[in-house]
Parts: sequence; C-alpha cells; structure tokens
Amino acid sequence: MKTGARGPFSRIRWFCKDGSIHPPKEYACKDLGGGVQHGEWSANTKSLRDDGYYIANVYADLNDKLVKKITIGDSAFAQMLIEQFLIAADDGWILRKARFYRGAFQDEDERAGARDLLKSLVKQDEWLQFRFLLLRSAARYLDHGAETSSVQEIRQLSAALSDDNSAFKPLRAKIHGRPSAEDAGAVREFVLTLPSEADADPYHRLADLIDDVYSQDLSAALSEIAKKNLPTEIQSLLSKAAGE
Repeated sequence: MKTGARGPFSRIRWFCKDGSIHPPKEYACKDLGGGVQHGEWSANTKSLRDDGYYIANVYADLNDKLVKKITIGDSAFAQMLIEQFLIAADDGWILRKARFYRGAFQDEDERAGARDLLKSLVKQDEWLQFRFLLLRSAARYLDHGAETSSVQEIRQLSAALSDDNSAFKPLRAKIHGRPSAEDAGAVREFVLTLPSEADADPYHRLADLIDDVYSQDLSAALSEIAKKNLPTEIQSLLSKAAGE
C-alpha cells in the first residue's frame, strides 16, 4: 500500500445515502439522497478490516456500525487514531502515494465527518470523564476545522493552476485530499521547475495562502471563543490560556 499509487484503494466511487455505489460523475447521488465521493477499498484492505484491522478510514462516510463501536469505546477508535499518527510520522504511511490519488479523499467532507463524530462523543458524559484522554487525542489528530474562505481559495487556486499546468495535478490532488502545512514548501519547490519566473506569481500566492491558514494565532482564537456565551469559569480558563 505504501508503494502503490492508489494505496489502500482500488478506484474512485460515489457512495450514496441510499446505499448504492456509482462511478465518478457529476451529481451521481443527486436523486439518491445525496452522498460523498472517495476511494473504494481494495480487496486487501477489506480483508484486513474484516479481520479487525481498521485501516484506510474515510471519515466522510463512517458507517453506522463503526460509529456505534466508537461511541461505546471500542478499540477500533484507538486504531483509527494510531493510523492518523502513522500517516503524520511515516510520510503518509499507507497513503504515501495515495495522497496524490485524485478523488481518494475530499478534505471538506473528511473534516465535516470528523467534526460530526467528535460532536457526538462530547455529548456523552463518559467521553468527558474517563475517556477524556482519548477524546483529546482525537481532537488533536483528526482535522475537523470548519470551512473558511481562505481554505476555499486555496482549493480553487490549486485547481486553476492544475488546469493550466498538468504537471501540477498530483500536488493539486494532495492539497484537495490530504492538505498539510508542508504543502506550501512543495508548491515553492514546484516553482523551481517552471520555465519562466513570470509564471510563478500565482504559485507564490498559493504557497502564502497555505502558510496563512496553518499559522493561526491560537491566542486570538481562544480570546474570541472566550467572548461567547459560556459559563464564567470556562471563559476565565480560556482567557487565561490566551494569555490575557
């Protein structure tokens, strides 16, 4: 999986809410209750998952059976977080090449799925008590931030650049599917391959946008949250954490 261009996947498919699966095309699930597009597990991946090895998790489309296992504290969730650690620590791990497989992941859908999962857990007392450490680790390893105008601009600009230059398509797929702070450096390295410096301006713009997204002022963010209608004790803790 580390060396294969598609990693743990065999192809790209639409997974509709009515349970049907369709080839990639525009609005494939429009009349079927909606759905999401992502990679379909290979036979090898399915076999490993059937044996209890929860790899190649797609958070945009978590099935009800797995969500139930997670909410009762099953070890499957710990495996899912270990996978996220390995992806970060081992150059993508089983997604090493699949990060550039266009359509394998849709970042906005992945973050939305992870956000919904975390919200469902935080509503349960046990996840705020004896399972809190696991919940905290989940919030650290699962990208769950809301969609912002800057993120949308990064996605749109990278798509436009790949339309103009086919050599940029693998990096565009990475930015759309598995974005990270390191993408800014990868874009700047790509600039060195361009025939003319005059063509570099939009790429530099993209790299700067990525830097801005991943250099969030945490103190300012905590201060903004502290201003919301929250219990006084929590507001005080947030303000203290922000350094106020």
